[in-house]
Amino acid sequence: MTNESYIFCTKNRYLLFIFKVIGGIIIKNRIAIKIAISFFIVIFIIQSILFITLYNFVAKDERDEAVNQLWTRGHSHSEVLSEHFNEETIEHVALMESTSPLIAIMLDHNHEILAQSNGIESEIEDIILNTDLSQLSQQGKIINSDWLNANYLATVNPIQIDQDNIGFIFMFTSTEQLKGNIQSLAIQFTVVGILSLLLTIMTLFILSRKVSKPLLDMKAATQMLSKNQTTSMMLPVNRNDELGELADAITSLANHLTHLKNERNEFLASIAHELRTPLTYIKGYTDILTKQNTLTDLNRDKYLRIIQEESDRLTLLIKNLFELAQADQNKFTISTQKVHLHRLVSDVIQFFQVSFQERGIMLTVNIPKEIELQLDQKRFKQVLIIVIDNCLKHADNPFDHLKINAENTDHFIVLAIEDNGQGIDQDHLPYIFDKLYRADQSRARKSGGSGLGLAIAKQIVTAHNGEIEVHSTRSRGTKTIIKLRKE
Repeated sequence: MTNESYIFCTKNRYLLFIFKVIGGIIIKNRIAIKIAISFFIVIFIIQSILFITLYNFVAKDERDEAVNQLWTRGHSHSEVLSEHFNEETIEHVALMESTSPLIAIMLDHNHEILAQSNGIESEIEDIILNTDLSQLSQQGKIINSDWLNANYLATVNPIQIDQDNIGFIFMFTSTEQLKGNIQSLAIQFTVVGILSLLLTIMTLFILSRKVSKPLLDMKAATQMLSKNQTTSMMLPVNRNDELGELADAITSLANHLTHLKNERNEFLASIAHELRTPLTYIKGYTDILTKQNTLTDLNRDKYLRIIQEESDRLTLLIKNLFELAQADQNKFTISTQKVHLHRLVSDVIQFFQVSFQERGIMLTVNIPKEIELQLDQKRFKQVLIIVIDNCLKHADNPFDHLKINAENTDHFIVLAIEDNGQGIDQDHLPYIFDKLYRADQSRARKSGGSGLGLAIAKQIVTAHNGEIEVHSTRSRGTKTIIKLRKE
């Protein structure tokens, strides 16, 4: 391989490498390129309009200045010649203009040339011959101001005595210098425009990178979220703008998803445990009944009763899970009607009457009979049954007292159910409405609770546009408050 070929291949490799790097940057930062190109097009159009307008304005100003200077010079000569229209003055004007870049030509009233400061070209002769001097005013006129297509700018002024035109003075100046000045101006504008565009491109590239980087980081963060990788997320949460707010929202979403994931795992583990326990009982006692023929009728009835109890418990658990699933999927509906609260509570109390008598629980009910509400009677009964059942499960002595009161406020009907049982520790209160949460895990088998009741009760109350809260003090009792809007 020759040296020239080696150098050529080496250069091509370098160029290929550079193109790959640039292509990689463009592909990696497509949004930055799009932002930069969009802003560049807008700024380029605006700058082009401004530069063209400014250039035309300056070029016109240069032309107007040259024409005005030419006309002013001719007007000055015409005033002098009007006062002293003689051969000496005419020659003096011609001599004076011979040393300037201007051309002065003086004619008499018959359009015959009296004097000239410089040689006359054919174009100048044509302008003079084609100029109509019959309607020329005292101020004269500009004959030609088209610097772009003509070689000379021209003006004419009359030489007057007693308002009569006795002669004319034509003034000419070459457009070559004017064209040179405007061309130089165009070059300066072009250089400034190119520099401005380069600076604009650099600025837009830097700014677009700065703007797009947080967006790319957020895109990477959302991809990590989809893969459950939230530990290594780095987002610009310290910004005080919309991007910072978006980063905060994504970070909050990540934390929430992590929390939901942990909750889901705990929920599934708890469900597995809750389902496994009754199934173990049912399977175990079913095996005993099918494999042992020496069981007494008493034991057989006992085992069948246990199987029936665990089947009922399993059925209730599945029913509660189904209701919670409906609520989570926004399929939890209610059908309201006008209900007397006192009558509804009385029906629920009747349901627990035997339990109250067996345990010796004193019941106090204070609900005004005139209170009416729009309720789903069946579902709200379920709420009251869940709350009162929880009170009964935690009644540790036969002298417990259960109070049910209702108060009519300005905007709410407040229903309070209060017992003086063992109460709930303050550490457990924030979680009692969570699914499958039990404040006392050791009582699960004894009481038969699944930890779903209060979660279902909260869903029903929320569906009624109401609120439910629990206040409790250990060894002093628990008070459940349900607030329902009047409307």
